[in-house]
Amino acid sequence: NGYEDTRRCIDSLLGSGYPNLQVIVVDNASADGSGARLAAETDGYQMMCNDHNAGFARGCNLGIRRALEDSACAYVLLINNDSTLAAGALEHAVSRAERLPTIGLVGGKILHSPERRTIWSAGGDIDLWRGQAVGRGGGQLDVGQFDVPRRQTFVTGALMLIRRGVLERAGLLPEEYFFGQEEWDFSVAARRAGFELWYEPKFICFHLGDGSHSNSDPKFIYNSYRNKLIFQEKWLP
Repeated sequence: NGYEDTRRCIDSLLGSGYPNLQVIVVDNASADGSGARLAAETDGYQMMCNDHNAGFARGCNLGIRRALEDSACAYVLLINNDSTLAAGALEHAVSRAERLPTIGLVGGKILHSPERRTIWSAGGDIDLWRGQAVGRGGGQLDVGQFDVPRRQTFVTGALMLIRRGVLERAGLLPEEYFFGQEEWDFSVAARRAGFELWYEPKFICFHLGDGSHSNSDPKFIYNSYRNKLIFQEKWLP
């Protein structure tokens, strides 16, 4: 749901300045007509529509599989529909990944929109024993305190550049999670497959937040607890 948010996201990608980019929009059975409107406007992007809400991972994987059909696809970018990519940001992410073949995932600096100076995420790390991701910078004013690239152990699915080799060796996003924590799992799987995860501060997007759900929705809260248990059972000894 949320035609206006998604339209802004698409426009930011098409206007990002990156010369070798193909955009795939996956609609997870929007109930407000968003999918139909976007499908009628497919100028510069491909549209894929699910006939039911398949969840975050399955929805993303539908688009990822389509992207990987192109043998020239070297990277896949995941970005939430309620986000806009800063001009030039994608080039910085790809440049970071190109520095080492072992860099599998690149995350960036995500700022709240429309304030744009308040940090939503500046990377983070997985705390496996506590069964959670520990983010950096959330709610802080961005004054350059997180402007140094660094290795990390967690990349949020809200803005994630994925090397093709990660998808081939570690697999696609884990589909046992309906919504939430699949990005924790995927980050761990990428590292177990021998890849590094990096934070690139010039890889910037602006994220509205809660674009497709409410944090107080009982279904969201239920999934948060359920998925944490799945994650711990899967990765703890």
